[in-house]
Amino acid sequence: MNTRRLLFLSALCLTMGTTQLSAQGFLKKIKNKGTQMIKEAAPKPVKEVMDAVDNANKAPKNNTSANRSGNRTITQNRSTQRARTNANSRPSTRNQADFEPAHKTITIKLYKGLGIKTWLGRKAFNTPQPPMQCPKQPAWIDALPQVIELDNASLIAESKMINKWVEADKPSCEPVLVRRELLDSEVGKRIRALDNAVNYLNNADSQNENFYTPAGPLEQDAFKRTMQSDYSPLYPLLADETVAYLKSINRTSKEVSVRVYEGNSSQENRMQIGEMWFDLNFQRNNARLIGVDNDESIGKDYTVPSTVRYAGRTFKVTEIESAAFADMKIKSVTLSPGLKTIGSHAFSRTRITSINIPSTVTMIDSYAFHNMPAITSITVPNSVTKIGNSAFSMCTALTEVALPVRLEKLPNALFFGCKALTKVTLPQNITKIDMSTFEDCKALTNISLPQSVAVIDQNAFKNTALTSVPVTTSLKRIESSAFEGCNRITSVSLPSRVEVEMFAFKNCKALKKVVIGSQYKTRTDELQMIFYGCPFMPQRMTTIPACITFN
Repeated sequence: MNTRRLLFLSALCLTMGTTQLSAQGFLKKIKNKGTQMIKEAAPKPVKEVMDAVDNANKAPKNNTSANRSGNRTITQNRSTQRARTNANSRPSTRNQADFEPAHKTITIKLYKGLGIKTWLGRKAFNTPQPPMQCPKQPAWIDALPQVIELDNASLIAESKMINKWVEADKPSCEPVLVRRELLDSEVGKRIRALDNAVNYLNNADSQNENFYTPAGPLEQDAFKRTMQSDYSPLYPLLADETVAYLKSINRTSKEVSVRVYEGNSSQENRMQIGEMWFDLNFQRNNARLIGVDNDESIGKDYTVPSTVRYAGRTFKVTEIESAAFADMKIKSVTLSPGLKTIGSHAFSRTRITSINIPSTVTMIDSYAFHNMPAITSITVPNSVTKIGNSAFSMCTALTEVALPVRLEKLPNALFFGCKALTKVTLPQNITKIDMSTFEDCKALTNISLPQSVAVIDQNAFKNTALTSVPVTTSLKRIESSAFEGCNRITSVSLPSRVEVEMFAFKNCKALKKVVIGSQYKTRTDELQMIFYGCPFMPQRMTTIPACITFN
């Protein structure tokens, strides 16, 4: 073989060595063939050089280098994942080489994916067209399921319908445009998830064995949502090789062998215990419960452990992640000492009847116990200093709550919609009853407020069964609608220092007697709005009703 041909083939092989993965399958064959031709025709010294290069390529690569025999998407996902877990994967007191989770291969049902199992992506729904009137569109969007709940056929059908609606210049107010954006985003996520997963599955066997490539694309939430229903409606949007692979398998029975770390995850800082999943912080030696496999958790009792052991080390469980148990049909949960944070929506919409919060907990986040219809009482330990908005809202069977003495403030809507609530013990240092704290607590007939309370905020006691207005020595302001719809209050007596906003006592149907500050004697318009809808207040007030006196 002449020198010119040799140089041409050498350049071709070197060029193909840098080729990215979208054409990898095809070019790999050409590269191998070209390399073989060169070796056969090259002089002995050239063969020796080429063998040396081959041996060097087989050596372990630096973690920051792209794996050329892998797929570009897989490499990017791995790099992102390693960057995300890098801070957690290097203990501050020892070398990373001393702490390396083991590698293994497991067999999984493809449609279940890796990691936390999902129930999203299964809902069949026939979305109605938006109303032609813009004011009606907010109610339309509120009645729709979340896009992540929809199965693939419903998602594609709604996306086509909404896009056609907008393109036809039909009334497309904010709700329609928001819904379209959500739909387009979810469709895009599912398409990318399937393409990435199939790329991984088609190329997994060709990965460099010296660089560990776990099955990250199979752990993506969008992939698991997509696999919960027939994916054929997505075929027109998928890559040809993805469609070919999906057509060749049975969605619900296909099993694959995948690379994972010892915690059964593609993430080196994640582990599984039964149906519970934990993320680990290698620097702080702590762990957080991030979720539970829904389908396998029905009717079960769970104990969140105080510690977990992984890769030869012990981690303290200090946090329950947002929505970790949300919507689960679990029977009960026991929380162990050492827990510090209960995340937002952690137990939302579960039917557990009671829960014991450990005395180590300091933070309960927003909606943590929202809409738990079977729970009857909650005792919050004095270790808790912060509670998020609506933490106990819509617990319709809840009758009694004792709040911690160290609580810094009452959050908004803390007990909103707790229709059976009759007794609440409040911390003595709070200065404000926040917005909607007790709104729609229809069984609450009386309450003792700390004398430090200076403000009763909007809707604080709206639609409660209070028979009297709680007045403290520090009270200075009652905000709008604070006692609206309190139909069992018959009289109100307020010191002159108290400023009252409009509608504060709106529609208090049993109210017959009022004592209020003399500053309102000349502010008759405000007076009328404060007691708007009360039986003694005419629609047009020309004289002050006899039942109102001033101090």
